[in-house]
Amino acid sequence: VVTAAVPAAAEGRTGVEHFNLELGARISDWSMEQMPNLSTYKALMDWAISPRYRIRGGFNRAFRAPNLGELFIARTQIFGGIGTRDHCSQNLAADLGFGASSADPAQRAHALQICRQLMGPTGAFEYYDNRPLAQQATVGNTGVSNSFGNRNLREERADTYTLGMVMDVHDNVTLTVDWYEIEIQDMIALEGPDAIYQRCLSLEFNPTADPNTQACQLVNRDPANGSPSNVDRTFTNQGRAVMSGVDVQVDWTRDLWGGQFGLNSVANFNLKSITQERPDLPEVENAGFNSCSLQIQCQRYDYRVFSTFSYLRNAWNVSLRHQYWPELVHDTCRINATSDACLYSSYPDQHMFSATFGYTFAERYQLSVGIENLLDEDPPCVGAEPNRSPYPYTCEHASQVLGDQYNSTFDVLGRRYFI
Repeated sequence: VVTAAVPAAAEGRTGVEHFNLELGARISDWSMEQMPNLSTYKALMDWAISPRYRIRGGFNRAFRAPNLGELFIARTQIFGGIGTRDHCSQNLAADLGFGASSADPAQRAHALQICRQLMGPTGAFEYYDNRPLAQQATVGNTGVSNSFGNRNLREERADTYTLGMVMDVHDNVTLTVDWYEIEIQDMIALEGPDAIYQRCLSLEFNPTADPNTQACQLVNRDPANGSPSNVDRTFTNQGRAVMSGVDVQVDWTRDLWGGQFGLNSVANFNLKSITQERPDLPEVENAGFNSCSLQIQCQRYDYRVFSTFSYLRNAWNVSLRHQYWPELVHDTCRINATSDACLYSSYPDQHMFSATFGYTFAERYQLSVGIENLLDEDPPCVGAEPNRSPYPYTCEHASQVLGDQYNSTFDVLGRRYFI
């Protein structure tokens, strides 16, 4: 690794307090046959226009090699990742356009023909013919997901662009604004179950209605009743993702009551979030929280704000931290604002607080006492289907429905203390 900080201009010139350029490069030699020698590099600049204003930014190219699990893991059941709906149902409240509930009659008949073949004669009879249409799933899912490794995986590439400004807008106030964009090509990720169903059922990707295509072979329906059984998902290098946003940070300090009061507030705004599971599938832009099959940027918040209020006086200090997560509306609200999924699976805004108290003594020891989840907030209860027949669903806490990616948003443990 070669990194150099170059003072490209002397201090004190008009418009240039300092100008630094940082360059770096690395060459990696991989032992895997499918992995070539890889070169990564970066170029960063730091330009102080005046004592109060500074511009910074740059470009960085990085690679990530597949890990042991992505390469070699045996067929393993995934808890979660069950898709957004049962695409073989003729009764979906909101169809994605390629299933048996499609508004296009040709596509609807095409998907129905494939689904019947996947279910087998007994399963198709029980699923379609031996019960009323109203008893087919209005949402449902694609069944249990199984994953397995892919020994032919290659590296994924990420290009990161940043540009920002640091401003001392007042003697006690610093404002920082940073824009970033990250593009990941050849992403290593499990293909989503919805995308597998799309490649199997759609006229575009399976025009001959062949139930033996590679995608259809990954779909398993219960031969006894036709219900979704499981979907086999493997890791691929097919994915692509683009994320861009703006981070705004404000730091303010003030002398108060013989001590110092401080505020640090950071707001992150999501400008663009695009995922594309395969080159032959369309991009999904700024989709809701269900469109995270690439396991990146799953939560899709437009913005979020984290703030810390602190007070220090002599050996004592106290801080109050606040997290704000805005409302997150379910995908189906874009299609049907009265569907159960929209009404009972949208997430309200969340306020999370925590507090810390500290005392320093003998100049080298610090005692800290803290409270997490100060107001003892529970995760919202979502996922109900009260109109589902014959067995309505009751709601579950968000973390139970969506899994670990939401545990950073919704506290699942409740109020707790530490010392």
